[in-house]
Amino acid sequence: MKYTTIRIEGPILSADILDTLEQGESGGQSPKDFGLDSRAKVKDEIVRAWADARDLWQVFRRRMERVKEGETGASETRRFFMIP
Repeated sequence: MKYTTIRIEGPILSADILDTLEQGESGGQSPKDFGLDSRAKVKDEIVRAWADARDLWQVFRRRMERVKEGETGASETRRFFMIP
């Protein structure tokens, strides 16, 4: 198996399934399945989305540092994640 950072335990996810996903042979893996332009690369979009999520998390953490001790930060969380 070429996935050195993945250790498979049990029968649910096999190396064959990982190979099929890597090769893009399974359904639901094309750009159109994600509402993307046919020339887009799904992996590139995943990388962008992850980078955006990390950036948002950093902003959220900075805002939460301003929450006073003893407060939950529920309002800040709602304003940052739920309302938008």
